[in-house]
Amino acid sequence: CSDTSIGSGLRNTELIVSRKGEKAEDGDGRYTSEYAAKVAYDYSENGYDDWFLPSLEELKLIYDKLYATYQRNFLHYRYVSSSEYSDSETWCVSCFDGGLEKTLLNRSEPSVIPVRRF
Repeated sequence: CSDTSIGSGLRNTELIVSRKGEKAEDGDGRYTSEYAAKVAYDYSENGYDDWFLPSLEELKLIYDKLYATYQRNFLHYRYVSSSEYSDSETWCVSCFDGGLEKTLLNRSEPSVIPVRRF
C-alpha cells in the first residue's frame, strides 16, 4: 500500500511511473501508455508541466471542497488516486457519494484529475 496522506500524491505518482515505465499492463493482458499515473504525470497545461495524480486524501479533499460543497459538475462518476491499495489496485473516490472504491491500477475507466502544488 502506498501513502494516502495529503502531500504524498507527487511522490506516489513518481514511484508508479518509475516502476511501470512507458507502458503498463491494463489488467486484460494488453499494455498501454494511457495508465492514470502516467497520464497525470505527462499532463501539460498553460505552460505548466509539474502535474501529478492526487493521493487518496488529496482527492477526497477535492471532492469535499469542489464537488460536494459547490456541486461542481464533474464529468465522470469516479476518479482515481495515486494511493495504491495493492500491486494491482488503487483507491478511487466516487462522485455519487464521496465513497471509496478500488479499481485495477492500470485501467482507464476511472477518470484522472491532474493536480499541481501551489
